[in-house]
Amino acid sequence: MKIFATVGSTRYDSLFFEIEKALTKEDDAIFQIADGEYNNPSVTTIEFVSDIHKYYEQADLVITHAGAGSVYNLLEMGKKIIVVQNTERLDPHQQDLVRFVDSNGFGLGCYNPCEVIDKIKQAKTFTPTPYKKSEFTKAKQICESLKLL
Repeated sequence: MKIFATVGSTRYDSLFFEIEKALTKEDDAIFQIADGEYNNPSVTTIEFVSDIHKYYEQADLVITHAGAGSVYNLLEMGKKIIVVQNTERLDPHQQDLVRFVDSNGFGLGCYNPCEVIDKIKQAKTFTPTPYKKSEFTKAKQICESLKLL
């Protein structure tokens, strides 16, 4: 299985160490580690890329931090995802997005990196519920009511 793991611009090395435990010889993994210090010669690591969509498209499974930009891009692409709350952040704001994805069946939610091993196993037979993007029209409505358009 081709696995791509991304943490955006925030270090989250503990997630990579947990994912590593779940990898088999059949898995091909690429980890986007930001400014992290994770290093394993058997896993390809990158710090930052300008065209992350290329990596998303090539992956069978994407493991992502619960950053809204990453998660919604992946949902719109229809990718199989595991969304992991970054427990190394000071605030727990990512819980809400993990809960949203998990409770709607759009992907698998993971509140702690030590759960990711089981989630990867689960992902092999998991079929996500298709996500339908809702267009945001309130800004246009406000501009029209203020006669700005």
